Amino acid sequence: MKAVNDRCMALCSQIKQLQQESRDFQDEITEIQKKRLEMKRLTHEKMKEMDELMSKTGNPDTGKYKAVLEKGQANLEKYKKMTVMTQNVLRGILLACKINWLDDPKLRDIVMTLEEIPISD
Repeated sequence: MKAVNDRCMALCSQIKQLQQESRDFQDEITEIQKKRLEMKRLTHEKMKEMDELMSKTGNPDTGKYKAVLEKGQANLEKYKKMTVMTQNVLRGILLACKINWLDDPKLRDIVMTLEEIPISD
């Protein structure tokens, strides 16, 4: 009976020891999770700071490029209008002269090229 009692006491103390180790491991896991969340928060803050710095330093250049881009767009529109006008004048000349452009290979190529160039947006 004493042997059974001693064995039971040994098992109980071993259970207590294992429970304590389990609690210690759980505490370590909790601490690691807290550290991980803190690192994640710090990473997000640093990324925000980097984005803000990039946007601050990028703005002056963006203004320059925007102005150049707008000027380029205006030039493109101007030349598109000139091209459309030239196409229309050439078409008008061909129609007014009543030239049979299908018989002349050079005129046929010019007229077919006019069809390929878009007239307007």
